[in-house]
Amino acid sequence: MHAHSGNCRSDPRSSLRPHSNSHRRRMPRALPEIQTMENFCMSSSTHIRVRIGLGLMMVALLSACDIQGIGHGNRIETLTIQKATATGLFGNSDNTAYLCFSDKLVAVGTFTDGGQADYSSRGHWTSSNPAVIKVSNGDIQLPTDETLAFASGSIIPVAEGTATISVDFVGLHASYDVTVKPIESLTLNQSSITLAPETSTALSLSAQVAGYEINATNAAAWSFDTPDDAVASIGAGTGKVTAIAVGGPLTARAELPLCPSYVAAQGLTATVNVAVPESLSLEREFTDAPNGELVVGTTEALKVAAHFADGNSQDLSLQVPVSSDNVDAVVSLGVLPNYVSAPAAGQANLTAVYGGDDGINTEGDTDPPEVSSNVLSLTAVERTLDSISITPKNSRVTALGTIQLEAIGSYDNGAATQPVTRSVTWASSDTSIVTAGSGLLFGGIMQSQKPEDGAVTITATYGSGDTALTDETALCVSTPGAPVTGECSVPETP
Repeated sequence: MHAHSGNCRSDPRSSLRPHSNSHRRRMPRALPEIQTMENFCMSSSTHIRVRIGLGLMMVALLSACDIQGIGHGNRIETLTIQKATATGLFGNSDNTAYLCFSDKLVAVGTFTDGGQADYSSRGHWTSSNPAVIKVSNGDIQLPTDETLAFASGSIIPVAEGTATISVDFVGLHASYDVTVKPIESLTLNQSSITLAPETSTALSLSAQVAGYEINATNAAAWSFDTPDDAVASIGAGTGKVTAIAVGGPLTARAELPLCPSYVAAQGLTATVNVAVPESLSLEREFTDAPNGELVVGTTEALKVAAHFADGNSQDLSLQVPVSSDNVDAVVSLGVLPNYVSAPAAGQANLTAVYGGDDGINTEGDTDPPEVSSNVLSLTAVERTLDSISITPKNSRVTALGTIQLEAIGSYDNGAATQPVTRSVTWASSDTSIVTAGSGLLFGGIMQSQKPEDGAVTITATYGSGDTALTDETALCVSTPGAPVTGECSVPETP
């Protein structure tokens, strides 16, 4: 996340401080060479990251720039506490914190002229019950890095319960009640993976929290129990496993540093092996397309999978080249090798290839053996698009979740149909409730933005002007456990 430029008032020293080498529990006053808060707020390109909450967040510095207005030298009149808008599992809408995830509070000073400034690093923070929730004054060490501390105002849940967080500054006082609740479960997306050498696969961690499924991948610390860099590596902050050479098994482990005992009980591990594929398969996305047809001017995402002797498979769709024997008819898009387009009518045979000579002949470089897929025949055909239709209609998405919508094109007076999801422009009537993705990678993906019920109109448009083809549907957002009655529809505007 980038901090936005704007006016802000703050202590000229950062609240992100390293430990002293001589006494780990004491923090020097400031990081060497760190820029002032005023300079930080003026530059949206500044990157100072700290692992907190659900990912890498600039918690030490972000809150001051979220408060609009300055005091202009007027006397500070009141002090209040609010959640930082850019942190937390569910934004700043409630007073709940969850075990395993830190959060951030902001001390907001209001001046006599109505201006506001962030006083988080100037005030002194306390917790009425540190056994339930701790609060940092820039003095609580990050569990993943002994040189960094949680920013002032950061809250670290310890146990279930309720505590009052207070901040004091020159005679002014503010308090904020926080209830700590447990997360319901943690789940790895895979328990056993096999990779081909020189490829990668992403492990991910999801947390079930208050009925919601939250992506906690970037909040975890990832490692191998017994690392072997000759076989594979794993991204400590991403869970991405990169295969180097045949070998294994290795045990990949995900940990949440703020609740190690809970995570250990969950057994969040995956077995990792690296092997040469026995076979490679190349399949169509449009499985219902007749006679191997692909309409000229459209695209299709082919599916490439490696299959191994242990029964595992690996998705290699974006990692191996797909070649065509007739690029005038069907051609790979290159940077997205499994995406093919049809420039003109004609027939083409497609093949995916893993391994073989990569043209790099440095000393010690060895290429994995070449494995070719089946041959897939596609016929590019000229057709006239008459209409488009969104499917499914009037559907529902869980709050904070995603749903994939499709746009189906009808051609030649209904003689043929084909998905045109990536060829249309998608729009939402209210992007604060649901955002709509367009383009090759995100076409038709709808993302709920709030942990609230709601409804929007989703529109798909092909072309522009008087010849544009459009369709629309209602999309409703439902919170977990909320009763669902009747068909989804968008409320009429009064």
